[in-house]
Amino acid sequence: MYKIDRHDEQKCLICDNSLDYGIDLQHFFTNRDVVCCNCRKMLVECRRIVVLADLRVKALYKYNEFYQKLIIRYKEYGDEALADVVVYPFTKKLHKQYQGYTVVGVPSSLSKLNQRGFSHVEKMFRLLDLKYREIFHKDEFSQKHQGYQTRQDIARHIFLKEEVPSGPLLLVDDLLTTGASIKACYQLLKAKNDQVEVLVGAVSTRLLIGKRYLRQFGVERRGNAGKS
Repeated sequence: MYKIDRHDEQKCLICDNSLDYGIDLQHFFTNRDVVCCNCRKMLVECRRIVVLADLRVKALYKYNEFYQKLIIRYKEYGDEALADVVVYPFTKKLHKQYQGYTVVGVPSSLSKLNQRGFSHVEKMFRLLDLKYREIFHKDEFSQKHQGYQTRQDIARHIFLKEEVPSGPLLLVDDLLTTGASIKACYQLLKAKNDQVEVLVGAVSTRLLIGKRYLRQFGVERRGNAGKS
């Protein structure tokens, strides 16, 4: 499994303070991270499964201003050192939970990939140490600054460029806002493979209102995602 040598990482990857900055008694003896305790506290864990029609999406965090700034710095400004921040605390649990899965990333357009010089989704989930496949193609349609209805048309701009892998699949992305891109990719996968689960770095709090979510309790049992 991909590992980070803590002896070489003495500073927080986000704020450059000591890794013990903001530490409390609860974490004094157990603190092992790539960011300081203060920054980790700013990333609010999400113990929910978002329900979008027949789709169940697990999210690691709630989307807030801190997460937004982190992702902008990572994927828009190319700070690749931040790639492991999101998944790091969940690495062992997720690796165990999804052992044997093939990870499939929600695509960026070719121009965005060329601009960044790396696949931000692949790097974000690399700590899972699972096989990763880029099987989608997305044309130059941009969701940024688009209204809700226009965003729902994203399905017309995402295509399969390779065969869908057999066996269980884990569809991943950095963020779930309207769910348009995730749903488009999910439907393409489900048409060829009925073993698809979805995991995102963070979810918009708007999708956690009302009855559109279920509780997560630790490692969820297979086949029970739709039961509360």
